[in-house]
Formats: sequence, structure tokens, C-alpha cells
Amino acid sequence: MDNDRQEENRNPESETSRTPKNLNFWILLFIVGSLVAWLVISLQNFDYSTISYTYFKNLIEGRDYNGQPVTIDGEPAKFIESLEISDDGAYGTFLVIPDPEPSTDPSKQPTALKKEFFVRLPPIDQTRDEILQRLDRAGIQTKIRAASNATNTYLTLFVLISLGLLLVMFLSLRRAQNQMMGGGWFPFRFFTQPSQAI
Repeated sequence: MDNDRQEENRNPESETSRTPKNLNFWILLFIVGSLVAWLVISLQNFDYSTISYTYFKNLIEGRDYNGQPVTIDGEPAKFIESLEISDDGAYGTFLVIPDPEPSTDPSKQPTALKKEFFVRLPPIDQTRDEILQRLDRAGIQTKIRAASNATNTYLTLFVLISLGLLLVMFLSLRRAQNQMMGGGWFPFRFFTQPSQAI
């Protein structure tokens, strides 16, 4: 009898208050997971310097940022040692590290370039074919990276994690709503409720 009275006197507002708390927890978890995935994707190119496409074309031909020919020990400069082209651009290694591009902010000094660099290439196939011809004429080692690169892997992982968190959030919210309605979800109610003696 006491148990029956406790069930009758249960405050429905206490059950309702649990739903926002659970939902806020999963939303917070989703945001944190998204930030972690974004950080992982961003840090994969941490050791690369990014250069502009215009500067990249000049460096292929041994020219500086202004397009002037550069000589080293009386020979035309060769700045780029090797290059690996992917879907999103090209990752390369400098043979001789060139001067950095001028800063757009006069009050800031340009940052020195690193040994490894990245350049975003135009997606047009004809433009990429032209770049490949220039690289071949300059004697620069070039390799085409497979489409399944690290970036695609991280993005796929990020999407799967996001979908998983959304699914958990949905199931948690649905479970809380079903508890307020006095039972589990219909397919599981048959298994979860104890059988009554006849």
C-alpha cells in the first residue's frame, strides 16, 4: 500500500526536470566532441607553411614573390625539391627555403617559412595539368596523392562521431519522455514490465 501511495504522489515535474538536464549534457558533449575533432583536423597541417598560388608559380620557375629571377652561386635558384598533389592542394618540400611573402599588415613582420609547405590549387583540371607541365620542366619530383588522404579520414570520423552523438541524444530524450508517460517504449514495454500474477 505504501508503495502504491508513493507512486501516486510522485511529482511529474521532477520527471520533466530531468529531461532538460540530460539534453543539456548531451548537447555539451556534442559540442566538446566537435571541437576536439576540429582541433585534430587543424593540427594535422601544423608543421606546414601555407603559401599563395601566385607565389607558388613563381617559386617553380626560380623567381621571388615579385617575379624576379633568383640566382644562387650564379645558377638559377631551385626552391622546390618535391611535391605531392592531393584533392585539396599540394604539399611540398623546399630545397632552399625562400623568403616569406610580404605581410598584409605593415605593423607585422612576415613569418619565416618552414621546410614543408602547402598551397591550395585551383580545382580546374586544365589549370592543374598546366602546373604539372611546369613542374616537369623544372625537374621537380611530383607525386599524385590518393583521394583517401588523412583529411578525408578525419572528416569521415568527425561525421560518424557527430551522428553517433545525435543518436544517443535522441534515444536519451525519447527514454526520458517514455518514463514520464509511465512506461518504456512500446516494443520494449512487454519485456521490461514484470508479469502480474493471475
